Amino acid sequence: MIELKDVNFSYDSVKPVLNNINLQIKCGEFVAVVGANGSGKSTLAKHLNGLLVPASGDVVVIGINTKDATKSLAVKQNVGMVFQNPDNQLVSAIVEEDVAFALENLQVPHAEMKVRVEEILEKLGILECRYRSVEELSGGQKQRVAVAGVLAMRPRFMVLDEPTAMLDPQGRNDVMALLKKLNSECGISILLITHFMEEAALAERLIVLNDGNVILEGAPKQVFGEVELLHKSGLLLPQITRFCAELKLREGWGIVDEDECVVELVKILEGS
Repeated sequence: MIELKDVNFSYDSVKPVLNNINLQIKCGEFVAVVGANGSGKSTLAKHLNGLLVPASGDVVVIGINTKDATKSLAVKQNVGMVFQNPDNQLVSAIVEEDVAFALENLQVPHAEMKVRVEEILEKLGILECRYRSVEELSGGQKQRVAVAGVLAMRPRFMVLDEPTAMLDPQGRNDVMALLKKLNSECGISILLITHFMEEAALAERLIVLNDGNVILEGAPKQVFGEVELLHKSGLLLPQITRFCAELKLREGWGIVDEDECVVELVKILEGS
């Protein structure tokens, strides 16, 4: 697992960005982190693979303390990072070369590299793009290439910092479907930083940050029940949840996706 123990961090030694954070992210989990701008979400994400280290406290990744500089490569191999803008993460002109870049640095044998890259591109549905220029790709395709480059290292955890923020609705849906597939079929632990509450509702567990503090943690239905606290933190409930609450379906706040909403609407219509 990844464990954060009493983690504190600030950029200027004046205003703390993370305050005494204690969290665990277990193997196989799908966790979403939400919070208003400036809440500390991205700073938290960068602590999970050693891009930042705590001012005090510890981040331990599968038994490795991220403060141990001699093991930073092992941390990064176990915890892959995907950022908001894929253009900032793509390093080669051709898709196949970009996915292979990290493997070349790790001196993976060429034969194994070729097989691994092909398998990943096929799994992500972009094998037909392998010889294309990354500049020709759509935003969603570029984000898949960025994910492929991380997956090539076979991490146990993937941390994604606002990966859909620059995509259109279809691109966002495609990326979220991909993350669910990687989690359920490949067993990769996903930690998603997002400001889209509809995306957060797809996770098994939500972590809500406000001013560098964890103020809520739990299953989506549990967290979305804390309406007043979420509003005070500058967060809106998912649209479908607000809609169901207006109709006073079931507990109202407990419905977090369209399928549940349809089931409840059918019950109402059949009973009318």
